[in-house]
Formats: sequence, structure tokens, C-alpha cells
Amino acid sequence: MAKVDFALIGDSHAGAIGRAARARDLRFHGGPLASARSFYSDFFEAGPDGLRFTDAEVQEMHAQLCALLEIPTLSQVQVPLISTIGSGFHVPATGALWSSFVRPDGGFEAGFVGSDLCAAICDRMLGPMLGFHALLIGHGIGVRFVLPPQRVPDTSNALIQTLIQTRAVAALTDLGCTIIDMRASTCDAQGRQLPA
Repeated sequence: MAKVDFALIGDSHAGAIGRAARARDLRFHGGPLASARSFYSDFFEAGPDGLRFTDAEVQEMHAQLCALLEIPTLSQVQVPLISTIGSGFHVPATGALWSSFVRPDGGFEAGFVGSDLCAAICDRMLGPMLGFHALLIGHGIGVRFVLPPQRVPDTSNALIQTLIQTRAVAALTDLGCTIIDMRASTCDAQGRQLPA
């Protein structure tokens, strides 16, 4: 296998991680594979030949990364894997997806956010990314999952975004992922990313 400190995969947030690693002379291969929304559907398959992505363009980038790492498939990587796959929590928190549960005044129906139904919806949305990381961990890969910048776009619901992130962190931790959480040094008292 190529001599690197880690492999990197994910959405656009992986680009910033790669730039920071290069500035510190860390050796790695990888970077963004697709946009955040791509990882909230059935985006991968596990077969006898290993892991493959269902989108042809993403699979081609996966193949290029594996060639650099000198492995046939990412599920055979032997260095720590830093992942932002599925960290775009603003995507499943898009307001339009939750409009059926919102009152005319803009708030959620009483008790909905803490309900089993809300939890089940969140977990279904997180299913593909959790399955992906579970597959890698099942192959003995040390996965480090990086939390995203704590920004909420106008199109997303802040309460739901926080809820989904909290559930994702708990589930990934249960799987055995190491969570890289920079919020203490990058966020304000309200938990939102500082302008700097």
C-alpha cells in the first residue's frame, strides 16, 4: 500500500480537510467524491468484489483513489480513513421535507420533535451513511468521522439539523467510529460556526 498517513473521502467539506493536511505536510490520498445530497440515498453496494458506489462518476473517483492507495477497493484500506460522507446534515433537515409536521405559525406540532415518529424518520434518512460506515468498520478499518461546519442554510430547519446530527453522532459512536468534533473551538455559545 502507498505510504500515506490517512485516506480521505466525503463531500465538499473534505476539501478543506485536505487543504489543512497539505499545509501541515501530512501525506494522504483522497478528497471530495460527491455533494452532500448524494449520500442520503442508496449510494453504495457491497459485493464479492468489495465496496462500489452506485453512481458511475463517484465509482470512477473511488477507483482512482484505490489505485493511488494500491488496493482493489476502499474496504481494504490499511490506513485510517477520514470521512465526511453523510455529514451534510442540512440535507435531511431541508424544511420542505418536514412541512407536513409544521403548524401554520411555523413551529412543529406539539411533541413531534421528541416523538418516535420523528426519530424513525431521522434514522431512515441516516440509514445509507450509517450502513456505509458500518461496512467499513466491519472490515476492521479505523474510521474517523468529521462533523461539518455548523451552518444552517435558509432552506433547512435548525432544530431538525441539530437533532439529526445528534442522532448521527450517537449511532456512529455505537458503530465504533471516532468522531472529530471541532465545535468547541469553532462555534459560538449558540453552537453556530464563528465567522472567522
